[in-house]
Amino acid sequence: MLVAALALMAGAAAGYFFWRLRETGVSEREKPLLLLQQQLESLRSGVEQKVSGLTQELNNRLSDMGRQLLSSQETVSSRLQKASEVFGQVQNSLGALSQQSQRIFDVGRDIASLQEILRAPKLRGGLGELFLGELLAQILPREHFELQHRFASGEKVDAVVRVGERLVPIDSKFPLENFKRMAEATGDEAKNKARKEFLKDVQKHVAAISSKYILPDEGTYDFALMYIPAENVYYETIIRETDGEAEGIAAAALDKRVIPVSPNSLYAYLQVVVLGLKGLKIEAQARSILEEISRLRGDIAALEEPLGKLGFHLSNSQKSYEEAQKRLSKLVGRLENLGESKTGLEAPTAPTLPVEEGKGTGAPSKKALLLILAFLLGGFDPARALLPEEQNTISVFKAASPSVAFVTDITVARDLFMDAVAIPQGAGSGFIWDEKGHIVTNYHVIMQGNTFVVTLGGSVAIPARIVGVEKRKDIAVLQLKKLPPFKLKPLRLGNSSHLQVGQMALAIGNPFGLDNTLTKGVVSALGRRVEGVGGITIQDMIQTDAAINPGNSGGPLLDSSGRLIGMNAMIFSKSGSSAGVGFAVPVDTIKTIVPQIIRYGRVIHPGLGVMLLTAGQQYELLGNVEGAAVRWVKRSSPAYAEGMRGIRQDPMTGSVIPGDVIMGIDSIPVKDYDDLFHALESYSVGDIVTVHTLRGGRKRSYRVKLISID
Repeated sequence: MLVAALALMAGAAAGYFFWRLRETGVSEREKPLLLLQQQLESLRSGVEQKVSGLTQELNNRLSDMGRQLLSSQETVSSRLQKASEVFGQVQNSLGALSQQSQRIFDVGRDIASLQEILRAPKLRGGLGELFLGELLAQILPREHFELQHRFASGEKVDAVVRVGERLVPIDSKFPLENFKRMAEATGDEAKNKARKEFLKDVQKHVAAISSKYILPDEGTYDFALMYIPAENVYYETIIRETDGEAEGIAAAALDKRVIPVSPNSLYAYLQVVVLGLKGLKIEAQARSILEEISRLRGDIAALEEPLGKLGFHLSNSQKSYEEAQKRLSKLVGRLENLGESKTGLEAPTAPTLPVEEGKGTGAPSKKALLLILAFLLGGFDPARALLPEEQNTISVFKAASPSVAFVTDITVARDLFMDAVAIPQGAGSGFIWDEKGHIVTNYHVIMQGNTFVVTLGGSVAIPARIVGVEKRKDIAVLQLKKLPPFKLKPLRLGNSSHLQVGQMALAIGNPFGLDNTLTKGVVSALGRRVEGVGGITIQDMIQTDAAINPGNSGGPLLDSSGRLIGMNAMIFSKSGSSAGVGFAVPVDTIKTIVPQIIRYGRVIHPGLGVMLLTAGQQYELLGNVEGAAVRWVKRSSPAYAEGMRGIRQDPMTGSVIPGDVIMGIDSIPVKDYDDLFHALESYSVGDIVTVHTLRGGRKRSYRVKLISID
């Protein structure tokens, strides 16, 4: 618009100048004006062109803006339409949400009504029992739990879990009235008062559970579970500590053998029970397998005996047949010689034996020879062919075999799937000690196991438990958990102090798992010292050349009368076979130790109440000095009261000062711990001995009363 105004002004000015020129004419002075007029005309023409171009461009842009505005209007219209549709959908959703809110409100009113209904303790307790039963059903097999178990007193517990042969009672009637009051109380004083009332209720409930449900006489374990139905209640009762009250509740419950559990912890306990049930099932299966194996072993043994007899008889028959054949040959020769001899005398007429064609009349027929053979064999008895020594060995074996046991130790391990499996750890032999079911065997036979099975008679497998052991003598005593259907037959006890080198020794055992195997030899030597598994030398061991193979350990060594003279313990052999030298624990040692184990569960050893240095420590401190160096002396022992002392430290220099070195007991010299142990072994608790020692280069003697040591 400004450009157009300038163009009009320029045109007006040019017209004015042209009019002035026509009126006055052109003069020299007006030429510049004319030139200016021309320039203005040229400028106007240029301006008009620019204005025309600008106008055209402006029109084009306005046209584009119109098209863009039209497109924008269409877009806005489309978006407004979509917004309208979305708004309609939102309105519909708000309507549905309103309906849902109304339903939630209705449910809330129903829950409030249910809460009012469940205020009754019986209804709430029934719901807790329902939840408890559902939890048990989800984890345990149905046969391993029972709801509403009734005792002989008429009391009913909410649930019991069967673990093995016993029951675990579970009570779910937890008092919640005062807990609710505690939760709703305002102010510290009110909350503390409500909490004390709540904890009193819990204590009363624990006492009731302990008195009513822990009944070992009726098959329960000596503990019960108190099921707390909510984690927050469990936290407030057991976990949270306020002035020691919660700790007191937990401790009081455990004192009465009541274990509080929440849903989560009960779930964990039940998982452990499931693992235990799996272990029991596997143990039962392993026991069944062992019993089946024992029956098979019995069947094999039953078959082995007649086969042995048959082989024995066949062998004897073959020998007898060969002997009869020799006799028959001699008899035929004699008969032939008799037929060929001529005496010159005529015998009376007698019936002749029938002869075969082509044979001389002087030779007997085959039938006659068979008659003679039948006559010779008619009175044959295989038993008469046995030597007296053989007959004695057979009778001793038959009499002692029922008293020999096969001991198997089983350990429970986990496989790749973490399931418990029973693994045979080792096997050995044993023998019946008394009619109460005590079985004597070697300690090294049972040292690696935790479950034991004793097989008697080759087929009857019975679980057994450890009564006690004496490691230093390699002796262990088991007891059958139940007696077999037949009467137990203990071995007759002999006397090892009267043994002589060269007398017969019979070893019975189960080498390589073969039950009741007999080996025979002689007593090769007496008084042998053999290092045992307990680190102590076993003295007075019996050496025998009777074959002792793996599995013979723990079996009896008998004399020719069938009396027990020792227990087969070990074998020294470079090849590991029975070609080496066998050793047996003497029966006199067994007679001293086994009764103590049966009575006390251990052996009562007399001792001084001192601890000794090891051989290495003694050599480092004292050098190559004989004797047993004392490390410390028990302050309450008579040895300490008499003045015996162990090593001590110099408070000024910090150096170690040696104590007493035991050199002898009475007249028995002591060179090391082994000598000291065996020197005291011949005494009893309460005996007074003279202990000879060396301390600081000076010899000393103490009169010490022996005490009992482990």
